[in-house]
Amino acid sequence: MSATRLNSRTKRVSHLANWVKGHADPILVYDECTYVTKDGQINPDTQLVHDNDALQNMSNSIYLSALAYLHTGDSKYATHINHALDTFFVNNATSMNPNLNYAQVIRGPGDQLGKHTGVLDLACMAKIASGVSVMRELQPTEWDQATDDGVTSWASDQLEWLTTNELGIGEKNSTNNHGTFYVNQECALHIILNDTQSCADALNEFYTTGPFQNQIDANGDQSLESARTRPYHYRAYNLMALITNAQMGDFVGLSPSAWERTTASNATLMDALTYAMAQNYTDTDEDSQIKMLNPVVAAVASKYGDDDGTYAAFLKQTDPYFPGQPYFALNEGLSDAGIKQGLLETTYGSVPAQPTVGSGDPDDLIHRRKREWKPRGSGWPSAAPTPAP
Repeated sequence: MSATRLNSRTKRVSHLANWVKGHADPILVYDECTYVTKDGQINPDTQLVHDNDALQNMSNSIYLSALAYLHTGDSKYATHINHALDTFFVNNATSMNPNLNYAQVIRGPGDQLGKHTGVLDLACMAKIASGVSVMRELQPTEWDQATDDGVTSWASDQLEWLTTNELGIGEKNSTNNHGTFYVNQECALHIILNDTQSCADALNEFYTTGPFQNQIDANGDQSLESARTRPYHYRAYNLMALITNAQMGDFVGLSPSAWERTTASNATLMDALTYAMAQNYTDTDEDSQIKMLNPVVAAVASKYGDDDGTYAAFLKQTDPYFPGQPYFALNEGLSDAGIKQGLLETTYGSVPAQPTVGSGDPDDLIHRRKREWKPRGSGWPSAAPTPAP
């Protein structure tokens, strides 16, 4: 690892969100208070540290800028990607150290080091790999070789930490979504390093002897996620990671395809999605999670088609504005469920939507034609959005 980075001021810190203080005296909180876990609850104090927000904003901006550059060729998007990657991974004054030693620290008395669950903070690595892959393939003039070299060096250091440090190893051994997202990160780093074989090897291990074997029951339930206090959220959360693994498998030519792999109960990713779609979020008071499954549904519809319109109907029911979401543009051939005009929901309120092609004529729509999986020897990996756990 770079001695410059290790001695820099750019240690990345986050606090474990579902640990809350067990002491009422505010004076004693930070040095004497013992914190306890409350599954499904977020300690608002953890939001006082913004490192994780910055990381998620950066990865989202790179991912969406790569998508925008692909569609428009506008140099400003390539410029942004180059600048963001340089800032976070190359420039010694601002770059993040290539480790997660202080991720999801539990405050109070103790060693004040991170926990293996903090590895999840880099669940967004596949988005970054997507941006790097787009820049490498299209080679815009705004893409600097120094940035490419710096990101490659950082990825090499981070991969070494991830696969040898006890925190990384602990996360790899996690049986639920944490183990799935670990593979997301490892494979994304391999892709940045242009090591597609190691990516395929990591995926094969995950599917054959790793956590995947016990993640999906015969009926499609993800019992490890359903046991949580927010089961609708966590079932979708693990599915997002599984979709990203499958898409990276497509990118590196994984065979058999990750989409078809079976668990010890002979269940597949598709079985898990069917089960998750049939659950009612209101049964567990998760109204705020109504859209959580949508990126997964969109990815599957794009992959296999939607002959009977089941997926499009689900998207329309859970989010009438779904054609305005990034995943709609990302998933080729996804039906817009006939939504032609209306309002798009944005962070600035509702704005007029542009007309889109409806879903009335099956002969003219890509989404009506099932598409078989084919290895992709070039291009770039995709990635499902990864909201906070």
